[in-house]
Amino acid sequence: MAAGQVVDVERRGEHGPALLLIPEAGVRADSWSAFLDRNASRYRMAAVTLRGGAGVEALSRWLDEQKLNRVVIAGQGAGGTLGVALAAKRPDVIAGAVSINGAITSSPGRPSFALDYLAPDRVDLYRSAAAVAPPPDMDQLLRAVTVPVLSLRHVPRGPNVDGAAIRAEWAAELKRAGAPLTVQTAFVDGGEYFLEEFLPEVVDDALERFVRGQEVKDYHKRFPPPQPGAAPCSSDPAFRDFDFWVGDWDVKPAQGPTPPQPMFNRITREERGCLIHEAWNGGGLTGQSFNIFEASRRIWRQFWVDAGGTVHEYWGRWRDGAMRMRGFIRSPRFAAPLPVRLTFFRLGPDTVRQFSETSADGGTTWSTAYDFIYERRK
Repeated sequence: MAAGQVVDVERRGEHGPALLLIPEAGVRADSWSAFLDRNASRYRMAAVTLRGGAGVEALSRWLDEQKLNRVVIAGQGAGGTLGVALAAKRPDVIAGAVSINGAITSSPGRPSFALDYLAPDRVDLYRSAAAVAPPPDMDQLLRAVTVPVLSLRHVPRGPNVDGAAIRAEWAAELKRAGAPLTVQTAFVDGGEYFLEEFLPEVVDDALERFVRGQEVKDYHKRFPPPQPGAAPCSSDPAFRDFDFWVGDWDVKPAQGPTPPQPMFNRITREERGCLIHEAWNGGGLTGQSFNIFEASRRIWRQFWVDAGGTVHEYWGRWRDGAMRMRGFIRSPRFAAPLPVRLTFFRLGPDTVRQFSETSADGGTTWSTAYDFIYERRK
């Protein structure tokens, strides 16, 4: 592969404004897949993976090859930095740029990564992404921007977080860099670094307003406080996202012959509703999983172990009508952790589909691991 290439382009939509979506450094285009699916009727979109140190020049060449113009760029982290730099150099092609927690000045800042929710294999990747410094001439590029720019920034949750100080610090940084009036900032109180992962509705709304030329104001995400005397996991409805899976289930493949050994799964709520426990017995295999909703991160986690010594770790959330998770499988049979995607669909009050995909090439391509249909045992 030649250095500095745009690869793995994912496209959606045939109508509306053109969007170019750039992921965080070292992350693939499929990190934008859910956004692409949700907004296919609104925009003409392309999400790209950058390889071999691809930057402004490679993206500029790619845009010319695609004969695109009046494009709005949205990028996460270093992808947002790259988008603003490209907007400064190619105002003939770029109509605007949205940077999601990206450094748009020459100061790298102090990004707050939600590392705790990641599988261990991803932590080093995202730490390296956080260490990616903006170009040394980023202040100069920012001052040269003539198209609208939105810096969408999260304010972490926590008892010692001073949101006013974070806002003041950022305002001072933009003033120091000489940011033009075309640059606006919107803060997301209670957000996370990977906003598209944790608060997709905020990203959807902010981009829609920006594309329409409207002001994007701060977002104040509020989470319901515990009710006096109530169990901690009963006051927040998000703890009930996975309740459709609770029950005794007969399981069979969605397609193909039924295996000779029956498959059964018992899913129960435990620990006053704070834990969903799975006990699988089928296909010659037994295993268990713990499923918990981590309220501070607004994500679901699953930890599975079976009698063969295989361990699965997943994280995700209820999104677009399904419980969508991703993670890794570790097994004595594997030389390295295997990337996996896991989705649960509620097909009806008594029917659930569980669909698993794995990737042998680090997430570039995916193949079906299994596709199960659950029927509630009467």
